[in-house]
Amino acid sequence: MRDLQLHVELAGPPILVYAMWLDQAQHGMITEAFAKINGVIGGQYELWNGVVRGKFLQLEKPKKIVQTWRTVEFDDVPSTTKTTPSSLLTLNLQKRKFGTRLVVTHERIPAILVEQFEFAWKEFYFPRMRYYFGQSPQS
Repeated sequence: MRDLQLHVELAGPPILVYAMWLDQAQHGMITEAFAKINGVIGGQYELWNGVVRGKFLQLEKPKKIVQTWRTVEFDDVPSTTKTTPSSLLTLNLQKRKFGTRLVVTHERIPAILVEQFEFAWKEFYFPRMRYYFGQSPQS
């Protein structure tokens, strides 16, 4: 298992970034795919028709979101137990003069998937979030 920590600067204030992450319509616009989100502690979510799923463990509006994160690829990762445990995703929203610094800490990623996850954050999620908040995707 490995960990990643990345960040992105977004033009929206923390309250809007927080709301976007927990709202299925807004999150679906970011991913351009179906999102089913029950944004309460213990609530579950599914992205991309269940390709990614998990549940919310901690919600500190508008500063922090902690959730489990599991993709269908976890089922194919060799494990000493019957199933590979879900990874842990922490989103810290730090207020900046002109928006939000979103710090993504993604822990307990199966080693074989770390490069894929890093690519997905940097080349997919971050550009789409920047665009959503009115910035150039390459900012």
